[in-house]
Amino acid sequence: MGKTTGWARAARIWSVLAGCLLTVACSATDDGRDDGRDDVRPALPTEINAPGEWSSDEGVSGPVAALGHATRMLRQGPLGEVESMETFTVSALDGRASWLDLPDHVLSRTYGDTIAVSPDGRWIGWVRNDDPFRSGRRWVGGYALMDTTTGEVRTLVDRRSPSGLLRPHESAEIAFSGDSRHLLTSYSLPGPGGRSSRGHQFVAWDVESAEPTVLEEPGEYWLPNLGSASSGVVWSRDTEVFRADSATGARTSVRLPQDVASVSWGPDDTAIAYTESGGGVWGLHVGATVEEAAAREVQLPADAPLGPLLGWKDATHVVVGHYRTWVHVVDVETGESERVDLAGEGQTFNAPRIATGLWQEPLRTPEPRTGTSDPRRFAWWASPLVIAALLAYVVGVTRPLRTSGTATRTSPRRP
Repeated sequence: MGKTTGWARAARIWSVLAGCLLTVACSATDDGRDDGRDDVRPALPTEINAPGEWSSDEGVSGPVAALGHATRMLRQGPLGEVESMETFTVSALDGRASWLDLPDHVLSRTYGDTIAVSPDGRWIGWVRNDDPFRSGRRWVGGYALMDTTTGEVRTLVDRRSPSGLLRPHESAEIAFSGDSRHLLTSYSLPGPGGRSSRGHQFVAWDVESAEPTVLEEPGEYWLPNLGSASSGVVWSRDTEVFRADSATGARTSVRLPQDVASVSWGPDDTAIAYTESGGGVWGLHVGATVEEAAAREVQLPADAPLGPLLGWKDATHVVVGHYRTWVHVVDVETGESERVDLAGEGQTFNAPRIATGLWQEPLRTPEPRTGTSDPRRFAWWASPLVIAALLAYVVGVTRPLRTSGTATRTSPRRP
């Protein structure tokens, strides 16, 4: 048999190391996910997780259960990293979280709640921050909608603004109507009147036609308190609650004995719940009718700070939010309550927004998180192996040369 050369020996070493590196790479990148989905109804997960910091999952492919912001890590070179805050969604079909790029949504420049998800999980709305600072004031480039079932993005433009810029109040939030048919916004138009504290107007954008409807003209001193119902748009000012029919534009109102901060009608459009905020005192009122709710205040546990109303589980159980992922389900007939905690894993900024219309489905266990392990571990494992392979190559090539040189050396002839 012939001698093994340095090149052949190095080749064998490289083949063994390549197998090791392939095994490590597979273990670092395989997340074990099965992309097959059953035909299921949209629902909220038992816990709302942010994507793994290193997750590469992006985009949406169906209704969304929750929407929020979280920390994301990206590789920079073999061993470097970049940290950023990005938007993520949680699927209403399997509970998986993924990153989402919203065009013209600049997170570092936003105020308040500048993203929203519709109660049915189909629509995502956000503020477009083309020019958020102009002459020392907040200006935005309008709003936008995404249909999560198709990925289509629609830009909402108020044609009454020649520049296309709008000026929301710094406390203004965006939200969807209870029937998921309108994105609700408050803003003023450019011009002298827009700089007034009474210059803003309450505008509802139709998600299908992308057309705006002005529900309140400029003149009100403060922003409306948004509410919900199974149909139409609901909002309140002081003790008066307004409802506008989405189809006909007809408007009705009801006056309650307390100042209303948040109000919601049940699925049967009869039961009602609202929170009062008069004189700095907060309270929760629930009842099978408006008259019953006005006369009955429900006490929640002492450790449960009263927050917005986040939908209904059925005609007699309303969901009262605290930090969105921590809620109480209150029976409007008995006043009894049950705590539900949806908080999951991941470093989020503020609590995610929830698709409040999905409470009526049983909560579903989400798929496991992916992207929780640092992919740079492959480079950490590979570096010493590559160095060892290079050393083996150098030794394998140079040793035969030194041996050959010694074997051919001869002693000088004696005379």
